[in-house]
Amino acid sequence: MNKFYETLTNLRGDVLFGYRVQVVDETGASVDIYRDRSGTRFTDASGNIVNYAEASSDTGMAEFYWNAATGHILQITDSSGELARPPIIGFGDNYVLGNLSGDLPTTAIDGLDDTLAAKADTTYVDTNLATKVPTADLASTDTGKGAALVGMPQGGTVAGVRASKIALLNTTGLQAMAASLDADRLSSGYIPTWNADVEITDPIIFEQPGTRIYGDFGATYDRGGGKLGWLTGATGLTRIMDLGNSRIAGDNPADTWTVEHLGFKPADITNDLREIDGIAFTSRTNGPDRGIGIRSCAFIGLKDAITIENTDISVTAGTMNIEGCVFTRNASAVHAKGRVFGFRFVGNECEQNAGGTGGEGVIRGCFDGPVTIDGNMLEGQPNAISLDIFAMTGSSPTFSSRGNYFEANTGDYVYRFRANAPWVCEIGPNYTQAITATDYLLIEGCSSYGKLVMRDNFPVMFDNSPCTLAYGSDILCRQQRAYSIRTIPSKSAEIVISDWFGLTDDDGDHTHVWAPSVYSEVATPYGPRFAAPEGSFITVPVSVAVGDLVSLNILMRAEEVVAGNLSFQAYDSTATNIIRSWGSSNVAKVLAGKWALVNVAFVANYASSSIRVRFDASSGTYDIAMAAVAAKNMGAYANDGAVTASIKPVAPTPEDVPGSLSGSHAYGGITLADGAGANVIATLTGAVLGDFVTALCYSQNLQNLTVTAAVRAADSVGIRIQNETGAEVTLAAGTFYYEGKKR
Repeated sequence: MNKFYETLTNLRGDVLFGYRVQVVDETGASVDIYRDRSGTRFTDASGNIVNYAEASSDTGMAEFYWNAATGHILQITDSSGELARPPIIGFGDNYVLGNLSGDLPTTAIDGLDDTLAAKADTTYVDTNLATKVPTADLASTDTGKGAALVGMPQGGTVAGVRASKIALLNTTGLQAMAASLDADRLSSGYIPTWNADVEITDPIIFEQPGTRIYGDFGATYDRGGGKLGWLTGATGLTRIMDLGNSRIAGDNPADTWTVEHLGFKPADITNDLREIDGIAFTSRTNGPDRGIGIRSCAFIGLKDAITIENTDISVTAGTMNIEGCVFTRNASAVHAKGRVFGFRFVGNECEQNAGGTGGEGVIRGCFDGPVTIDGNMLEGQPNAISLDIFAMTGSSPTFSSRGNYFEANTGDYVYRFRANAPWVCEIGPNYTQAITATDYLLIEGCSSYGKLVMRDNFPVMFDNSPCTLAYGSDILCRQQRAYSIRTIPSKSAEIVISDWFGLTDDDGDHTHVWAPSVYSEVATPYGPRFAAPEGSFITVPVSVAVGDLVSLNILMRAEEVVAGNLSFQAYDSTATNIIRSWGSSNVAKVLAGKWALVNVAFVANYASSSIRVRFDASSGTYDIAMAAVAAKNMGAYANDGAVTASIKPVAPTPEDVPGSLSGSHAYGGITLADGAGANVIATLTGAVLGDFVTALCYSQNLQNLTVTAAVRAADSVGIRIQNETGAEVTLAAGTFYYEGKKR
């Protein structure tokens, strides 16, 4: 007797829940079908025998037994007997043994045990014939069978074994695996950890890259009752997994490493000893191994969850990707002792890690080239990210970090960036909450120039960093209403806040020598301004006392012609005491002949009735001009490391931007009949015919009167008041305020 069991569908593939199925012969006569192999008939709700079977209302699956014959036709109908799809002609042919190809495995045929037993030599009859077939497959030499299906226990030396993959089934012999195999042929290593923790007493070593190492584990915090399947490091172990086995220079396959679905923690997790590393990359080749991928793994209670060893190698690893992992209670999540070129840390749960002593970070070390840290949970831990870029040939770090979740972060910093090579750094937008770290972004010890863009509502701290910010930098987040500026005990209390607007050179030609005479008029993006070339001072009439916080806005341009040192300097009124000096040869390199508006904040260490600012070129030849300087005294500021002051990060106002125009005019008021108007002549210093009046307002209610303004002569603006309201209007006395811009 044969068995039919299939999900009923129409020609579109829709499942037909509760539909009927029946069998007829070639003449259309109904063929008996049965509920079971014993011949029990189907009945309807009234107990009457019927010759159809109904599909499950949940799955659409229908099943029945019948004696198959050539020519049988299958019909699928609805509950009223109407066909739901065309009949399936020749349906019964596939169930007749004589119609089957000799290549079809008998294990694929259900219900033929009796027939096969009757046809077989009774000397070898075995009623469990179907269970023998997989065993035969294991012994087969066909592709995809035989040794390819066998998991090999690893308990000792297996000299000469050449296998494409191996299942590490023996939980006491994992560490000998790579040394015992012809490792260059190993494409995958499977560590079955689905039902028990595996204690590791010696590192699991894979020598050659190109291997996929995977298990049955899913990334977890190991909360609640805990989860089995960890690789646990025994007391005294230095690392759980060693990838590379200290391969020497010259042996450089540069293949990928892939580690997936494994969990790493110490065997004794009751206290945070943090003495064992999780995965260590120990290659000593200058390749490096590229395309490293670590995914869906968990690391708990370790010293360095992932460590890149060998600081003396030029590049230890390349294009490392860490995704979808869990890091918690470790000293560090990733520690790049050796240089990693190209790094992505995306979509990980990295929180409640301890960080290290002396300002060590949770993600820390030498990361060069394109570095991305996006979309991670990074809460509840000190010194979250610390990146160091070594000064070496080819260093060009580009760091981007956005979309991360920061909450309750403590320590010296959230981000620390240290680079001795040209760099680009973009921070945010991130989600931040209850940050108590001393600094959010700390630029520390950077001696080269870089481009910095900040999109989070925190100040940028510069500590011992004589760096130059490149054209296009913007470190003032416009959403932040004020920045607190912190002092550093035993250091000068200063911070560089540069705001670079995409200003362009008026003539666009950087090959000429442009050396204006003292206070000659030059064209700037803010209109004609008097310029002071190298060595000449521009005096800013702002009085300061020792300890006052001063904010300078400097409109300047410089182009390097011959290598040398270039800086600008702020002196006291006697031009004998330097109260702030900023720059190096990088100033000219970055400006590259373009105008830039630079904002510098510092604490005055000399009292002065005014500030004098100039360029200083101690060597080399430059095209230079300092067009204008504006300054504000923000008030007293104690350098004790505890007091803070604030600078508002707003777009420059006319009083801040050299070259802008502004003015006001007191007006005594007027009564105007409907249709009448009046003219007012006011002063706008610096305006000439053709300049713009960009804004105009009045301090009293205009009562729907119309007011307009335009430049009428040098230093003069005309204001027109017009009444078109339909009635007489009396305008109260008040003040007109207006702004202008050079054409």
